Parts: sequence; C-alpha cells; structure tokens
Amino acid sequence: AELVAGAVQAPRIDLLNRELLLTHLNALAISEIGMPGLEARNGDRPSLMRLVEDDNTAMPLALSVRDGFELQPSTYTGLKATFRRVIRDFEPVLQNRASSWYSDDWIDQNLGKLADHLDASLNRWRGLYRSARSLLTRATQPIESGRLKVGSDEYRKFKRLQDQANRQLNLLRNDQVGGSTELSEFYPYRYLASEGYLPGYNFTRLPIRIFVPTGASSGEFISRPRSIALREFGPLNIIYHNGRKYRVCQLVVQDAESSLTDAKISTKAGYFLTGEQKDLEICPFSGFSLGDNANKEHLHDLLEMAESRTEEIDRISCEEEERISKGFNIRTFFSVDSGHIDRVRKAIARTSESGLLNLRYIPAARLVHVNTQWRAQKQLEGFPIGLTSGDWRSSMPLPDEQLRENFRLVKLWTSNLADALYIEPIQPLGLAPAGVITLQHALKRAIEQVFQVEPSEIGVVTVGDPEAPNILLYEAAEGSLGILSQFVEDVQTFRKVVDAAKLICRYDKPDYSAPASYDDLLSYYNQRDHKVIDRMLIRDALDKLALCTIEIQTNAGFSDYEAQYQFLLRNLDPNSSTERFFINYLHEHGLRLPDAAQKRVDDIYCQPDFYYEPRLWIFCDGSPHDEPAVRDRDESQRQSIIARGDEVWAWHYREDLASKIALRPDIFRKVR
Repeated sequence: AELVAGAVQAPRIDLLNRELLLTHLNALAISEIGMPGLEARNGDRPSLMRLVEDDNTAMPLALSVRDGFELQPSTYTGLKATFRRVIRDFEPVLQNRASSWYSDDWIDQNLGKLADHLDASLNRWRGLYRSARSLLTRATQPIESGRLKVGSDEYRKFKRLQDQANRQLNLLRNDQVGGSTELSEFYPYRYLASEGYLPGYNFTRLPIRIFVPTGASSGEFISRPRSIALREFGPLNIIYHNGRKYRVCQLVVQDAESSLTDAKISTKAGYFLTGEQKDLEICPFSGFSLGDNANKEHLHDLLEMAESRTEEIDRISCEEEERISKGFNIRTFFSVDSGHIDRVRKAIARTSESGLLNLRYIPAARLVHVNTQWRAQKQLEGFPIGLTSGDWRSSMPLPDEQLRENFRLVKLWTSNLADALYIEPIQPLGLAPAGVITLQHALKRAIEQVFQVEPSEIGVVTVGDPEAPNILLYEAAEGSLGILSQFVEDVQTFRKVVDAAKLICRYDKPDYSAPASYDDLLSYYNQRDHKVIDRMLIRDALDKLALCTIEIQTNAGFSDYEAQYQFLLRNLDPNSSTERFFINYLHEHGLRLPDAAQKRVDDIYCQPDFYYEPRLWIFCDGSPHDEPAVRDRDESQRQSIIARGDEVWAWHYREDLASKIALRPDIFRKVR
C-alpha cells in the first residue's frame, strides 16, 4: 500500500563499515593523484596490463605505478584532512563503536599502503592471465611441431584451444574488438571495484568467473557471487548461456595439491576452524570442548573455489541429467577471523524465570560454504580432479588406467564476509528442529518487513547440530546494511521483529489452516524447506518471545546485567553517595553500565569514578568538589585526560541527572 501511494524507502547502507570506508579512502586518493599507469595514451584502451611488469611469471606491480603512489607530504596531509571532513558527521560514533580498528593511525597506515593494496587486488587477474597464457602455450606447441596434419580433427582441436586462449588474453587485457570496453569484466576501474579496492555498489564483490567459448575464436567471462558460483560453476555442472549448453570442465588452479587444506568443525555451533585455529581444543565461539569427538568433525582435502572453464556440448547423458537435477550437497559454516572474536556482541531474550534465546551479533563474520559431493552419487564424497590440469572427472580413474597426472577427491569451498546474527534457541523455548527452521524464516520475513529490505538482501541458514540447530541470519547485500547490529543496540528492535513475525503468520485468521503459504512464510529462497515449514510449530514460541525482555551484554567479563551491577556496587567509593545515586539511576532505567569503577588513568595521577570502553572517563562530583582548590585540581586532571585523546563526562550533584544523561544516548543507551 505504501509503495502504491508513492512512498519509497531510502536505500540502507552502513556508513561505519570498515571495507566501505577503505574503498572510499582509496578512491579519494586516486581522485587526487590519478591512477598511475592508467593515464590516457593516444586513445589506447585502459588495461590492467599497464599496472604490472609483463615478466611472464610473477607479473609484479610496475615500479612506475608503485612510485606514483608515493605521496608528497602536502598531498598526504590534504587527503587525510579531506577524508576526516567527509566522515565528520559520524566520526564520533565510528570511534565509539569501532575502536578496535578506527583511529588516526588507521588512516595513516592505509594511505601508506595504497600500492600494496592495489598489488593484492590484482592477484586473481594474474592467476587468470597466467592460466590463459599456459593454455596458449599448450595449444600452440602441437600446432608448431609439424606433427599434426592441417585440417585434421586433432589440428582443429588445438587451433580452437589456441583461439580461445587468445580470446581470454584479449579480454583480460581489455582489448576487445567492437563493443564498449567499459562494460568488460576487466575494464580496470570495474575490476578494481569488484575486488574491493574501489567503491562498487553495483558490482558483485570478489566474484568467481568462468570462461565460456561462444565460437571457434570467441568467448566471454561470466561472473557470479561466490556462494552462487560454488553451485552454478560446480564440477561438471551444465550452464545454459545465450541459447547454448556448456559443461564446467576445469578449475583454473596452478598447483591443486599444494592448495589443499584441512579444517575442523565445532559441530554444536557450526563453527569452522582452519589455519591456526584448527589446533584449538576449545571452540573459541561456543566454548565447547573439541577434545570430545562428539563435538567435532574433520574435513580433509578442501580446495578453494576459483575461476573455471567450460566446454560447449550438444547433448547431455541420462547420468548427467540426473546429476544436474539433484544438484550438490552444500554445507554452510561460519568463523570469526583470528583476533576479532572480542568484537562479537551478545544479548539474551529472557522471561523472569529463564532465558529463551541467546543472540550474538558478529560483525564481518566469515561465512564458509563447502560443496562436498553430488547428491546423485552419495557413495562418492568429493569430486575427482586432475592435480596438474585442474580437469574434472565424473569418477575416480581405475587403478590400471594410464594417466598423465594424478587425481584426487576434493571438496570445494569458498567464503565471504558479512555481518551476521547468531541465534541460539534455549531449551525452555520448546522448539524441535522443524520449529527452529520455521522460526528462522519467520524472523527473516519479519526483518524484511520491519526494515523494508528485499528478500535477497537478508540470508538465513541453520548451523550446528541438526538435532538442536541454531539460526544464522546474515546481510547478503553488497556492503553492510547496518540492520542486524540493531538487535544488540536497541532493545526495541527484537520486539518489533517478533510482533511482525506474529502478524505475518496470520494466527488471527481462524479460517486459515494451511501450514504456510507464499503469502506468509514460503518464498523462492526457502524452497528446500517448504515441506518442513509449519507456522503452527512456532505459535507458542512467538507468544513467549513477545513477552520476554531483551538484555544487551555490554561487557563480556560479566555473565549478565545484574552481575555487572553488583560488581560496580562493590567497587564504589563507600563515602560517595553521588556515585551510588548515579549507578542506581542507570540500573533502574536499564541503561548501559560502566565497564569499571575506580580505574586509574595511565600516566596521570588521577582516579575517575567510572570508566566506559573504549576511552570515556566518568566523574560524579559531590559536595567536596565545590571547594575552589578541588575544582582547580579537577579541571587540570580532566584537561590532561582530554589531551591524551580520551573523553571526559562529568556530573555535578546539583545538576539534573536525567536531563544530563538524556543528552548522551550514544553512551547511556538502553540495554534492557
């Protein structure tokens, strides 16, 4: 109705997103100094080749390009001042919310790494270029050897491969004949936007690309988001493009065997541990012991999804038809990049008797998707790949087959970063697995309605133990929407979403008895769960959740709000009624409590009354502070704290505390 009336919801975007700010800092620098290497040259097409040294192997960033990013002091100072001016309206919030990464040093470091970041963003292009050049070499050698008869089937085969390799190289150099080069996947600025070096709101970030031949000497690259490519570009899958059929025949990988990795799964939580985390004996997210085999699972021979190639086909076999119709078995896990687990923020939905849901907001969660097998071939776990060529097979070779390379069964995986909300139903909520699945789709639909976002912008999946699953909601749109963070910032958000979920389920219509329909919980995005979704399974749970209170945990060092309150009471100055009044006021109104009491300031002879992370010191001034000498000392100490870059908030006992607190909702926000 609102849309028909002409009401248009403004696009949502989280201006505090770290990657967004970095891309704009890069763009600001390039707008000032230009992109070294891509200057106009007698009408030549812009090409990524101009940014590298064409040495046939490493293809490092050209020295002239690297030198072009050496900023003069005046330019450096001007860029920094301009960037600070751009973010001026929300910089205080940024400093308060994201203190673990944003600072003056962050700007300095990234302005100093413009060339390094550009170099890293070219890595996937380099891999494609080297692979295309390798294909050209392999196709050209038999032709030039003289052993093939011109016009023979074998000769035509290698000639076709040679033409396709040249076509790939032309595309990668943005050297197209006809058409607009700005529309090319490898037009430099478009490519750099898709790789996250420059802002790219309309481009898929870090896509997976596949080459499809469109003729004897022509072809094009198709790109898809990583999680979609894992399925659509999966081994031997059939792609329909421009009226033609193609089979995915090869993964572009230089050395498959050395790229294989292993991982450990915390099965209760669905947490993915690899690299340094793989050896941990305690799940860093859930705290479950990984020494217990019941709490862990090992995944071996994991190969990261990369760019691929296809071959055109005329027809498909019955076996291929069955394999395509059943698709792939894809499992989803999540992880938090090393060192960032402390960024996870918690809340609990509880009644007076017990908790019902644990909520954890994970900024920049790493969503890991693993393609384990073809559903039609359950006896074969993994996909047979040639470790040298990257060619796919439908089955492992027989022991007596004469082959030029070794084959291995591998599982494909890919990952992407997204803000996520992990929801753990607690036993008193009384939901069976089917109820949890229904609840996740009800919450997703409610979030879309409350925040007016498209279904494609919010994703949801169950993770963890299938018998006691948890819910992982994530922002699937490019960049961050700033929606899921509201669950741990505003206690009203959860209530609004639950109320919307109840309305969506239409419990107030007694003549509606179907488990679900496309008018409520069913959608294109949850087709695999249609047989499970039943709105009646969650009616009691939604009623309970509608009556519960939300308690946001602001300090991980305390089990809950009450424990933090009692800790502060024990550490007050026993002679200060002002401090007690301040703490009691916050507690009675459900406002965020200080993180510490009577904490000393480093290098300053001063002990404020309270402290809030990351850099806020609280002073509660009672009647002793009316003395002139004490006031002078207070002023000196507080100016010293401000001079070191921290913030001071002071309340005098004669001031109205409620009015003073109301002026700083960024500090004293409601948490329950």
